[in-house]
Amino acid sequence: MEIIKREIKGIYIIERVVELPDETRKYYIGQSIDIFNRFNQHCSERNPGIDEAIDNLGVESFSFRILEKVESSNMLNDCESKWIKDYRGKYGDEQMYNIAQTKNDRK
Repeated sequence: MEIIKREIKGIYIIERVVELPDETRKYYIGQSIDIFNRFNQHCSERNPGIDEAIDNLGVESFSFRILEKVESSNMLNDCESKWIKDYRGKYGDEQMYNIAQTKNDRK
């Protein structure tokens, strides 16, 4: 049987599911033309923000979900902006790991 790898374009969320002293859950929303490959990059790189948090706390401290699949890469920026705005509205800027996005400057 041949395994076919499909790249999924869309918006994903990484949520810190362990609570730390004086801090509730925290979220990162991102976009990719290959979501699973991008998640693996987050787990293997040490960039400030979510990558550093995953490295420090361990991957088991986070959950990963696909929020929205898109047909065209041209839709990614608008969809990502919509989801970031939604989560910032619900939880506040301080609960987001997002530092900067294409259209989503941090307050």
